[in-house]
Amino acid sequence: MSEVARRSHWWRRTILSFVSGALSVILLLVVAYFGIRKFDAGGRLPKRQARTEAELATRFAADMKDAADENRADIAHQVQALYARQQRDPNATLDFLLLSGGGDHGAFGAGFLLGWASVEGGNALPKFDGVSGVSAGALIAPFAFLGTQADLETIDRLFRNPKPDWVVRRGMFFFLPENASFADVPGLVRDLRSEVDLKMAERIARAGSDGRRVLLIQATDVDMGTARAFDAVAASEAHDRIQAALMALTPEYREVVVLRHFADLSYEEISEAIGVPDKTVKSRLFSARKRLAELLGTREGLEK
Repeated sequence: MSEVARRSHWWRRTILSFVSGALSVILLLVVAYFGIRKFDAGGRLPKRQARTEAELATRFAADMKDAADENRADIAHQVQALYARQQRDPNATLDFLLLSGGGDHGAFGAGFLLGWASVEGGNALPKFDGVSGVSAGALIAPFAFLGTQADLETIDRLFRNPKPDWVVRRGMFFFLPENASFADVPGLVRDLRSEVDLKMAERIARAGSDGRRVLLIQATDVDMGTARAFDAVAASEAHDRIQAALMALTPEYREVVVLRHFADLSYEEISEAIGVPDKTVKSRLFSARKRLAELLGTREGLEK
């Protein structure tokens, strides 16, 4: 065999080995992906009914109108509240607290508020007429709204003692678009549930029961790509209405709603718990949500 032929043969073997190795790696990754998905189905986005562009445009227009109406009503309410105050005191003001995000940097706000609470005199921490927060600020906002020393110490303690499981990456394929997010937050949910409970919701409702104070949690409607403010006072006040609506459901419907929305069980877990097929669970949930929407006067009842 000539030198040229040997070199040509060597190059062919090298290229073949490289291609074979690359294909083996790709095949291994594909097998690993489907294997992981088979035994770990958590974290994937639930299947949702497809919407046409026309349906999304109609919903977007309705949402924008609702938001504009709410904003006008809120502005009118605050103007009236300030006018009433200035009839008694011409120098009266409305005190609003806006809390930003920024992850661990946003947590600076918790320590700042706790320090501000120790100030006396004219610069003392006021009883805010309105509190709004986004991201990390949204975690602080309810505690700032209540404003007691104990509340501010609670949120300060939470931020000062983060746990390793507050943020957990969703495995090797965390970046795939079918995942609900890059990471899960089991520890953060656990710790917040230990502090943010029904009693706290009732306190928020009482603090805003006179209609003069607002607590707004900023969130994003991913479908519409728009920012919306969640009225936490109104949500807290809605607790009694939700309880009454749940009791108005049939036992079968109430059971699946409680297990899905309050116990946070998956369809499969509910199916196993009550001994009916997955399809039956989904059918009952669909009917229960529709009935709740009628009872509560909303478009969708409880969120899916």
